[in-house]
Amino acid sequence: MNGPNDYAALKQQLASMELRLRKLSSEKASLQLIVYLIEHLNPLSGLDNMVGNMLHNIVNTIGGTNIKLYYWIEEKLQYADLFGTRKFLAAIDDPLVSQVAEYRTFMEQRVAIADTLIQGEQTLPAWTWAFPLLVGEELIGIIKLENLHIGGASLQDVLPAFCSHAALILSNEIRNLVRQQALADLRKWGHIFEHAEWGVVVGDATGNTLELMNPAFARMHGYTVEELRGRPITDVFAPESRSQLPDLIRAAHSRGHITAESSHIRRDGTTFPVLLNITAVKDNDGKVLYRVVNVQDITERQRSEILLLQAKEQAEAATRAKGDFLASMSHEIRTPMNVVLGMSELLLETDLTPVQRRFVQTMHHSGKAMLGVINDILDFSRIEAGRISLEDAPYSPRQVVAETTHLMEVVAETKGLAMEDWVASDIPETVLGDESRIRQILINLLSNAIKFTHQGRVDVVLTLHPQQPGTMLFKVVDTGIGIAPAQLDTIFERFTQADGGITRGYGGTGLGLAISRHLVEMMGGRIWVESQVEQGSQFLFALPVRIAQRAVKQEVSADLSTATRTRSLRILLAEDVEENQVLFEAYLRQTSHHLVMVGDGEQAVARVQEEKFDVVVMDIQMPRMDGYTATRLIRQWERETGHPPLPIVALSAHAMEGETERSREAGCSLYLSKPIKKKKLLDVLQEIANQTAIFAPSDAGE
Repeated sequence: MNGPNDYAALKQQLASMELRLRKLSSEKASLQLIVYLIEHLNPLSGLDNMVGNMLHNIVNTIGGTNIKLYYWIEEKLQYADLFGTRKFLAAIDDPLVSQVAEYRTFMEQRVAIADTLIQGEQTLPAWTWAFPLLVGEELIGIIKLENLHIGGASLQDVLPAFCSHAALILSNEIRNLVRQQALADLRKWGHIFEHAEWGVVVGDATGNTLELMNPAFARMHGYTVEELRGRPITDVFAPESRSQLPDLIRAAHSRGHITAESSHIRRDGTTFPVLLNITAVKDNDGKVLYRVVNVQDITERQRSEILLLQAKEQAEAATRAKGDFLASMSHEIRTPMNVVLGMSELLLETDLTPVQRRFVQTMHHSGKAMLGVINDILDFSRIEAGRISLEDAPYSPRQVVAETTHLMEVVAETKGLAMEDWVASDIPETVLGDESRIRQILINLLSNAIKFTHQGRVDVVLTLHPQQPGTMLFKVVDTGIGIAPAQLDTIFERFTQADGGITRGYGGTGLGLAISRHLVEMMGGRIWVESQVEQGSQFLFALPVRIAQRAVKQEVSADLSTATRTRSLRILLAEDVEENQVLFEAYLRQTSHHLVMVGDGEQAVARVQEEKFDVVVMDIQMPRMDGYTATRLIRQWERETGHPPLPIVALSAHAMEGETERSREAGCSLYLSKPIKKKKLLDVLQEIANQTAIFAPSDAGE
């Protein structure tokens, strides 16, 4: 040696060589780790297994507390970690990983002091690394290693080599998975294509020949697929339908999808109807790539439609026949019933012995009961046919309850029952609705309550509903025999009573409650019953409150004494039934009115043109000429001669829906339905005598 300087230089060289040896050793160790990781990547085990093995090998070899992998399959972001979590993500949820995805380069992050490793008296730093997985310029995924306690540039330098290898294998596995899924989908759709019941044809945008089709399409035309392949598409269209094919194709290309009916032809020359669903499949630029046509043989559907139409026509004919029968039944029963009730009413006005009065009262009540049965049947028939309509006019609910209770109070008193009504003070004075139908419901409920109550009372209560704002609650409460719990759910069904003995013991059709339920529901309400056997029942129905703007005038009925003070009327009665003529003559015998009677419409028209009358009471159904025809002829004669319109009252035993409207269309001023009571007739005649102008329609019969 040449001295201290040489020794120092040698020592420096030895230190440098030692550092280099350590660096080489570190690089060797890092390379060995990477080689180990690469050797243990298994590209043949499937994507999920490959990912799991890779994550575990990295942690076991390099360390860290967790490792996360983000990668894409057909633009869908997947996530996997060391603990077996596998899920789809809408977007990357990690800031460090987001930066790597954006810049496509390695990123590291120093871990907080609280997460560092304490070994003896030393605190070792921890790091988080994130590497992009690139195949060329394509980003396949991102690996994030958390809480690493080893560092150094050598490991950072060699890990990208592993990441490149891992990216290549991951990319291959993803492509294999996508390919397998595509093959599975192809097999599935191929199976559907081959076994579909509908015919399917696929063709390119310009092709007019049959190339790709399923067996169902060939079979419905009487061919095999091989026999049809290559033939013109027009060969399967019936001659009369071939001209529509170009229009169908243009429409499908323009709109993307159309549905149309056409006619195809089979091998044997027979034609059959088909439903075509044509879809034009387009690329991103809107260019048509190919057409898919679904073809369905609709022979059975059309046959079913024809049968359905025939059934509908038969049902409508049956409904018309039913309506005609009910109208005829109504007329044929009401006509003699008018005489029975009228004559019995007149008999009750005479001096009778107690036994005679009892007989006549029994006859009168039985006649009214029979009339009630007829009315129930007609009402329910109209409801079933959907031909019942509701009025929407102002009425006073307080007045309806009071008048209905007063009317039924007479019936209750005959059984020794007390009856009262109570209306809450907050019930509106005037509301909108159908007053007559609400009266009908109350009368039905009160009639039942009186019928099934032998002692005690029947009451009517009207309040606002405590739980439903804007709703009126009607209650009919009795102390009658009650209803068993098993019958409560069916009591509102048609032809239903609490048990079979009810009909035998109390009578009735079982239609009243069914009609009430339909009417309440038509008015937007609900009806129900609460009852206990031997303690009584409470029938309730709730209706919405709609406030009316104008008040209801209180009506005051004219009595017979007022009628006697009315001016005398010259009345023409057109009625073909002699018994009804006798009845009307008896009704008017004690009045100052003068009655002239004819037997048909022709005679009525002739007498009106020959003589002066104040009113015509016109029966609708008469021989030779009916009442509506006679009314039209009278109105026509009045217009032609300048005579003022004569009040004409239509009188009919028909009670079907719409009869009132038909009478008005014919030119009648009023409509009365048989049987008609004496007081009702006299009240109408009094109104006509006092207010003739009201009953003279200016446009009637035109």
